[in-house]
Amino acid sequence: MSDVTYEVDASLIKKADKKNLILRGIKIFLLEITLLLTITRLLGPLVIIPFIIGVFTVLPSPVPITPNSYQIERSRIIFDSNRSIKINHFNKVKLYSQKKYVSILNRFNWEFLRLYSPEPEKVFKIIKYLIHSSDSSS
Repeated sequence: MSDVTYEVDASLIKKADKKNLILRGIKIFLLEITLLLTITRLLGPLVIIPFIIGVFTVLPSPVPITPNSYQIERSRIIFDSNRSIKINHFNKVKLYSQKKYVSILNRFNWEFLRLYSPEPEKVFKIIKYLIHSSDSSS
């Protein structure tokens, strides 16, 4: 028996929302550049290295992972046929049923994974269950 709870090819839904995803990336990139220039101007050029570390650890990713197709298993999401992300109790999930996707957020409430689906409510319930079940198993 397979551990796959949900499987979908959402490439057409993702393609329909591509413009919004690109605009989001541009906005976050501009925000990061503005922050860098402001902080550098106030505190000097030595602040660039800590800022770059912050960009990769704390600030949101300009473009979250958005797989065309994916499988949801017991405690992870598999995409690109061999890459996977483990779901844990630090993650949060948000439903965007109008745009047909579910966002998975990290501990800083930044979106790092966007799962498009023709059934976003179902994906939302599955991910929420996985987060709660990983919380009780820890």
